[in-house]
Amino acid sequence: MGTTTVSRTDGPLRSYVRDLRQRRTVLLLISLFAGLLTLWVLVGVSGLLVFARVHEVSTAARTRTVNAISEIATARSALVRADQAAILSFTSGGGRLAGPGDEFQNQVAIASQSLTMVAEHTMTRNGSSTLRLVQGLVVTYVGMIGQADAHFRQPGGEALGAVDLWHASRLLHGQDATLLRELDGLLSAHQDVLADHLDEASTPWHAEASIILLAVALLALLAFTNLVYLRRFRRRVNPWLVVAAAALIGSTLLTWHLVGSDEGLSTTGTTLNGMVDQQRTLDDAASRVGQVELRDLVVGTVCGDQNQCGATLARFDEDVNAAQDPLPTVTESDVAEQALAVRAHADAAEVGTGSRTWLIALDALLVVAILLGTLPPLFRYRFRSR
Repeated sequence: MGTTTVSRTDGPLRSYVRDLRQRRTVLLLISLFAGLLTLWVLVGVSGLLVFARVHEVSTAARTRTVNAISEIATARSALVRADQAAILSFTSGGGRLAGPGDEFQNQVAIASQSLTMVAEHTMTRNGSSTLRLVQGLVVTYVGMIGQADAHFRQPGGEALGAVDLWHASRLLHGQDATLLRELDGLLSAHQDVLADHLDEASTPWHAEASIILLAVALLALLAFTNLVYLRRFRRRVNPWLVVAAAALIGSTLLTWHLVGSDEGLSTTGTTLNGMVDQQRTLDDAASRVGQVELRDLVVGTVCGDQNQCGATLARFDEDVNAAQDPLPTVTESDVAEQALAVRAHADAAEVGTGSRTWLIALDALLVVAILLGTLPPLFRYRFRSR
């Protein structure tokens, strides 16, 4: 009768192999856990950094720069229309009874109010000093119109009144450091600031690629971890890791939405610049009408004949004649529609704190789901009875 010999080393060898496999499994689970947390930190930090940058730039552009540009354009237009109203009032003869008129007063009030609003929103380095200069020039301009009014009311004072009116209008339209020139410089400076905002809000392609790669890497690691659990523990799909994948997708989509919000700011800037150009077209047309009337008034009351007005008024006459080129047809309703479009695009580009709340909530759900999906199986396997 045969006998079976059992090796004394079979028991310890099997135990050693089992312990080795267990250590390898534990090491794999710990590595997966560490990898998931590392990628979660990178994904979360990149999303919050994108939000912080876009939110800061969007808020500054929407609440300050866009408003400043709009108010500067409004002030410029109001001053041009005030000058036209004063000139037409005096050339029509109504100024001798009612002065520059209610329209002049209303437009000056609009310009002053807009300049006050610009002071709250200015974003340029020298904006405050330029704004104080402009406000001082407005006061001077109004005073010169008042002086012209006083002369026009006096018998035989039409000539002096016309000269005062001409000097006041030159303060607005002249070629040197004048009101409109200073306002145009301030407007251009704020448009440059808005362009800088658009550049800051634009996410570089390598940053966009990094966001996508991090999200794809984390999603792939979640899927691989689920596969490891399925093969090692013979279970179905880990539901917490599925929740983590859903939270990751939501967080990535929200971050991508924030990255794409610079397109809304870009549209706002383009529409705003178009509105400013249309408003300038209307202002130029109004200015032409006023300057032609002013030339005729000065020539008729001061010189008596255009050939006797001197070199200064001759250059003024040349400037007026050179500005007679036809302009594209633009209406007040066109400018109003552009203004509404600017506000609509600016509101659409808003990045509020609600986005940050959702981003934080999704990141928190992601890490909680990772912890609940990986730690319990790790502890159960690590400390199970051998």
